[in-house]
Amino acid sequence: MVNGRLAEGRSRLERALSLSSKPTYALCRALWAYGYIAFVHGEHGAARDRAERALEAALSPGHAESEYGARVLLALTALGRGDLSRSLELAQGPWSVAGRSGFMDQLCASVTGPAYTLQGRSGEGMVWLARSSEVAERHGEIWHHSYNLWAMGLNMLLRGDRSADECLRRALGLKASIGDRLGLPAVVESLAWHAQEQGEDEHAAVLLGEAEALWAITAPRLFRFDGLVALHQGTHGRIRASLGRQRAEELMERGRGMGFEDVVRLAAAETSRGVDEKCGRRPSHRR
Repeated sequence: MVNGRLAEGRSRLERALSLSSKPTYALCRALWAYGYIAFVHGEHGAARDRAERALEAALSPGHAESEYGARVLLALTALGRGDLSRSLELAQGPWSVAGRSGFMDQLCASVTGPAYTLQGRSGEGMVWLARSSEVAERHGEIWHHSYNLWAMGLNMLLRGDRSADECLRRALGLKASIGDRLGLPAVVESLAWHAQEQGEDEHAAVLLGEAEALWAITAPRLFRFDGLVALHQGTHGRIRASLGRQRAEELMERGRGMGFEDVVRLAAAETSRGVDEKCGRRPSHRR
């Protein structure tokens, strides 16, 4: 999934799910994975359906770890739909019994953080995102940690912190280092928002073009997160108002001409100067 081949992963899971409907640990894992792929593809209804089926399958034989994961996925789908209160309600239950799975603890905290952030409660959001980073440090995890750094950057961006790009650039560097084609455009897009906020409209337009080209070969823009799509639309509108439609389009077209490898090289160049400690230390490259 990291390399953006969502259709292939989904096809393999569909074949696996067709083999048996017996409520086993394997079925719960397959339903969860299918639901997660549907989620990042912006199909939040399908993701919720698989999460509910995974929860039902987990409750039948009493698979506590699978139940935990299914509830976290349900919280994630609610976040994607913009139902922030429901997302927080769903996430708080699993966290109260956290500790069974490092990845799920991390995911649960990083769902709770953005939910608070998008509610305008950035301080509480950053507390939960810091918890997610602590779990990543403890387990030496890097892939999801890069998403968490992205969420931290968004939190800082939304509260007007000019150093938000430090977390975003670090997230970009980590994703480039593991070839995360799926997550890279999300970070590039957010760097465009930050550049526009700093008055760098031409640079922001090029970055939006880069993100657009990457989204075209990976997943729907911003995984169809309601709140994030609104941020994209606002940034795009302000850039066009500032530069004029024609100039903005010229610069975006320049960005669209960059491929994945070009963006990786850009990421390496931009992260070589180091990152502020407020984004945490870099975990070891173990996935």
